[in-house]
Amino acid sequence: MRTQWLTLAPLAALAHAVSAQDTCPEVNLPKPSVVTLFASPTSSDEAIILRPDCTHEVLTVSSGSLEGSYKEIEHIESFPAVNRLILIANHLKASNFSSGVDMTDLLIGWNGLSSIDDFAFPANLRGLDLEGNSLSSIAKGVIPDSVSYLYLTSNKLSSLADIAMPKSLQHLFIMNNEFTKLDLPLDILSVTADGNPLSTFEKTDLPETLEKLSCVGCNINTIRGVAFPSTLKEFIIPDSKISNFEIRASDKVIFENLALDASLITQTECEDKKAEKVDIKGATFCVVTDDRFTVKYYRPATDPPATGIPGGFCGDQIDGVLPCVNDEYCQPWDPWHYQCRPIDAKCGIQETDVQFDGEDIDVPRLVLPERCCDKCHETEGCVGYTYTFYDAQCHLKKGITGKSTHLGGISATIVRK
Repeated sequence: MRTQWLTLAPLAALAHAVSAQDTCPEVNLPKPSVVTLFASPTSSDEAIILRPDCTHEVLTVSSGSLEGSYKEIEHIESFPAVNRLILIANHLKASNFSSGVDMTDLLIGWNGLSSIDDFAFPANLRGLDLEGNSLSSIAKGVIPDSVSYLYLTSNKLSSLADIAMPKSLQHLFIMNNEFTKLDLPLDILSVTADGNPLSTFEKTDLPETLEKLSCVGCNINTIRGVAFPSTLKEFIIPDSKISNFEIRASDKVIFENLALDASLITQTECEDKKAEKVDIKGATFCVVTDDRFTVKYYRPATDPPATGIPGGFCGDQIDGVLPCVNDEYCQPWDPWHYQCRPIDAKCGIQETDVQFDGEDIDVPRLVLPERCCDKCHETEGCVGYTYTFYDAQCHLKKGITGKSTHLGGISATIVRK
C-alpha cells in the first residue's frame, strides 16, 4: 500500500502544479488566452479584466452600470448583474450576453465588428448601441424584439430591407452609412439618417407612426413619390437645396404645420405639368392630386403588366416598359404613365424608349406617333422614324445605323406595300 502511495504522490503534486499554472492566484480565476472580462468571484458589484499574464483590473458597478470601455477586451466570460453594460472601443469577438437578465442597455460600439450574427443578447434589452463598427448586414433574429432604441451609426449599411428589425423598435439611428434609399420599419417614431448620400428621396414608404425624420448633410435635391404620414412633426433637412419637390394634395396640411426653412426649396416650376404650384410659407411646392400620385408612384403590384388588358397601363420611366396584349404597343404619355395602344400594321413594330440613329430627312412637330408614321409614309426616302413625346418631334429617318435607349421615345421601321 505504501508503495502505491509513493507512486501517486508525485502525480498529485504534478496535477497541483499544472492547476496553479492555469490559474491566476491573485483573483483565483483561470488564466485566459486573451484579455477577458469576468464577474468577480468575491463581489457581486465588481468585474475583473484579466490578461494572459495574470495582470488585471477591477471594475466597480455604479448605479447599476458597468463601464469597461477602451480596455482591449476580446472575450466575455461573465459579468455581474447590471442594467447597463458599456464596452466601447474594445476588440470583442463573438460574445454571449444572454445571461444579463436585468440588462436594459448594451453599448458595444467601435469594436471593429464586421458581423454580430454569432452574438447572443439579453432577452429584455431595450437599447443596443452598435455605432462605429463595420456592419454591412445583420442576420434575422439576432437583435431581440425587445429593443426600442437601436444605434447603427457609422457602419457600412446600404439597405435596411434585409434586416429583421425588432418589433418594439421606436427610435433608429443610422447616421453616416451608405444609404441611398430608406426602407424603414413599421411603427417607428423617429429616424436619424444624417450624413447619408440620399440626394434623391423618391418612392419611399414612411411609417404611418413617424414623428421625426432627420437627414442633416444628406444634400437632398429631389423629393417626390413620398407619402408623408400625418404624424410627422419634424422634418430636418438643412444643407439641402431642393429643386424638385412634389407632394400629394392630402400632405399639404403637413407642410403647412412643419417648421421647414423655405430657402431650402429652390424650384419655381413643376416637372409634372399636371401639378399645381402652391406657395407654402414662402416656398413653391408642386402638388398633385392623390389619385395622380397613386398612379405615378404607388400603383398596386397587381396592376397590369397589361398582358391581358387592352388599353392598360404598361410602365413608366422609373420601372420600365411592361408588355401589352397582341396588336398593341406601349406608348408614353409622360414620364410616369405609359399606356397600351393599338398598332397600325403599316407602322411596323413600335419600340418604346428607343431612339433610331441615322440621318434625319426632316423633323416636323406632330401630335402623336401614328401621325409620325403617316408622315414617314408620305415622305420619299423615309424608312423609319423616332417620335419623342417630351418635345413632340418626329425624326424621319433616311437610314437607320443603330439604336439606343431614349426614355419617352417611340421608334419603328415602316412597312410599305
